[in-house]
Amino acid sequence: MKRALKSLAIALALVSVAGPSMTFAAQDTPKERVKHLTGAVVSVNQDAKTLTVKRMVKQKEHEYTFAASKDAAATLTQLKPGEQVRVSYVEAAGTMTAESIAVVPMTKHAKAPVKTDASASKTEASTSQK
Repeated sequence: MKRALKSLAIALALVSVAGPSMTFAAQDTPKERVKHLTGAVVSVNQDAKTLTVKRMVKQKEHEYTFAASKDAAATLTQLKPGEQVRVSYVEAAGTMTAESIAVVPMTKHAKAPVKTDASASKTEASTSQK
């Protein structure tokens, strides 16, 4: 009887130690982390299902090309060059694949329209007539 209890205690000890490690081993498979990028649409290629976006990084302009997933490809038809978008993507084997694409309002860092001399003089003329 003592021998059976001792064997049972050892078996329980092994299961309690080995059980959690086996659970963690199953969870160690790397998941693709979703990343986000906000920038202006440069071009859309419906046939290749790709989107090119540019944004400023450390005062330099960088362009990023994304392959569109099946869900994101439906959005491509609605995009126009110059629109501000937020792309949620995963990167695997050197390819960035957009999972979702959303049009977002222009940020305060985006370039505002530049006033020409003609528009500035019209503004001055209209304010001086008042």
